[in-house]
Amino acid sequence: MNINSVNIAQGAAVDLSKLKKPENMQAATKPEEVSSQDSEDYKDLYHYEDGMTLSRLIEKDLVSPLTGEVVKARDDYGNKNWGLGDAIKGEDDKIERNLYQKTVEARDGFRELMTQLEKTNPDLANKDWGFSINENNKIEITDPLNQLTDDDKAFLSEKLDNLNHDGALSEFADALSMKMAFGREYGDGQNSVYNLTRENMSEVTDFRELLAEDTKGTPSQRLDTQLARQGEEFVADVQFTELVGTVVNGKFVLVDEEV
Repeated sequence: MNINSVNIAQGAAVDLSKLKKPENMQAATKPEEVSSQDSEDYKDLYHYEDGMTLSRLIEKDLVSPLTGEVVKARDDYGNKNWGLGDAIKGEDDKIERNLYQKTVEARDGFRELMTQLEKTNPDLANKDWGFSINENNKIEITDPLNQLTDDDKAFLSEKLDNLNHDGALSEFADALSMKMAFGREYGDGQNSVYNLTRENMSEVTDFRELLAEDTKGTPSQRLDTQLARQGEEFVADVQFTELVGTVVNGKFVLVDEEV
């Protein structure tokens, strides 16, 4: 990786030890204001031979989608927050736990519904149907083999609306959407991130498959399978950000900044 053309996903945790110096870079004397264990990496990233044109790594403030709390990438004095990567990882863990909790709540309610349906209407329970929920929190029934009558669809919609009376299905959908949005915003680009949103969720997901009680993997694994079926065009193009500038008197200066 050549630091003259580094692209880092916004907000991603950066392993500075893996970045290599350009061959024509002359490391400056360590600045007095840098005294942390990261000082050598700081020097390599921000101090270069005068006249060089290069890209600077861009950090992005972390805004928690759960609480709205903000973790600044830099303080009021411009000092880098070296804990930003850990904060992003911690937030991702919280979002994952929230998704797990909402999955359990939706799954338990749906499995109870299916248990009752198998007893009272086994023919309907065994038909090949699915469902999802749209951005307005309305249940949408899918019937890929055209096995359902209008009465079947109305019956299922009523039962699933009742299941979502306390918001279990809506909150499950919100948690899925939040997980994907956070990956698109702060992901490191190493894992596939999909363009799943609350707006398109009912078009590409089958909650019955996600929440069913069987042995075909976890709900998260089933979701990955469903989204992968959409093809490469459904994989999010996670944006990488760089700013180009030059070095003047050992300091990185943006092309539009005054020296």
